[in-house]
Amino acid sequence: MKKYIWFSLTVIIGLIPISVKAETWNGEKISQMIGAMSWCTNNAAKNPSEASIYQSARRAGTMALKKAIDNGDIDSNESLEILKKSEREGKYFDQTLNPERCKQIWQSVNENPKF
Repeated sequence: MKKYIWFSLTVIIGLIPISVKAETWNGEKISQMIGAMSWCTNNAAKNPSEASIYQSARRAGTMALKKAIDNGDIDSNESLEILKKSEREGKYFDQTLNPERCKQIWQSVNENPKF
């Protein structure tokens, strides 16, 4: 009987949804990320597979940026300026990009932020 009760409790607890608070990204952060992932693709990727993951993050960011522009969160010219500056300077906000930082940014994109 005890085994049945423990099993039932385990099943019930397993069915309780766990809410995950996703970080909300604004147009500026998305633009910075796209520029950083472009820099990482061209400068930090050690092989085609690694370049591919940075490109996929860039594509996800591009779709999110279009949505942010459509919603009026950021102007398209402003986003392009931020994106190009990040890519040109090799920076994500004030942090200089390097292979480790590129992986960290990619992981933050991969954790499904709320765009």
